[in-house]
Amino acid sequence: MLKSIVVITIAVLNLESVETAYQSEFGYTTLEQRAVSEELADVWGAPHMRGSQYLLMQPESEAEVYLRFVQSPDVHGYAPMTLSLIH
Repeated sequence: MLKSIVVITIAVLNLESVETAYQSEFGYTTLEQRAVSEELADVWGAPHMRGSQYLLMQPESEAEVYLRFVQSPDVHGYAPMTLSLIH
């Protein structure tokens, strides 16, 4: 049974701008920056993500909750976090 979520993975277009924003606006600290390994891509079931750069960030409280931002190319037509309103 899942007790808690430890890492949230978010695809982004630009790691540098996300890192700057989360550090300055939310007080997050970058713990690591590296490429997605073959093993991690396999766990995700996303072999095309191998070698993509990512950041692992932690809130200033040092709570054991992490955000992983993975650089990903733009996906034509994708609109994140949108709602469809029915009138």
